[in-house]
Amino acid sequence: MKKILLFLLVAFLFTVSCTPKANDEIDKDLFAQITAKILIIQYTNLPQQQKAIFVRHLLNKYELTSHDFLMVKERHAADPYYWEEVYGKINKILENVDIKKMDEFLELMSSR
Repeated sequence: MKKILLFLLVAFLFTVSCTPKANDEIDKDLFAQITAKILIIQYTNLPQQQKAIFVRHLLNKYELTSHDFLMVKERHAADPYYWEEVYGKINKILENVDIKKMDEFLELMSSR
């Protein structure tokens, strides 16, 4: 009986420890930075396909998937205080961005 319980406990621990955890909670600062960068990419004059590639690379850089990103948005959908803080951070980030220079940079990167 003890062997069976020990085996079940080990099997359970192995299963739980090997299951990848969802990245469904991202720090507000990081979430704001990523969102601001996605907004910058979306407002450039690049083809939609190229924009998607840049967004994918951006999420990969932070070891996130689009699902992780969307889960954070969904989790906080009804929390106006969360969004007020995040949008304030995004606003500060975007105030310091020269879209024209960013557009030129992304066009240069897409030509490679």
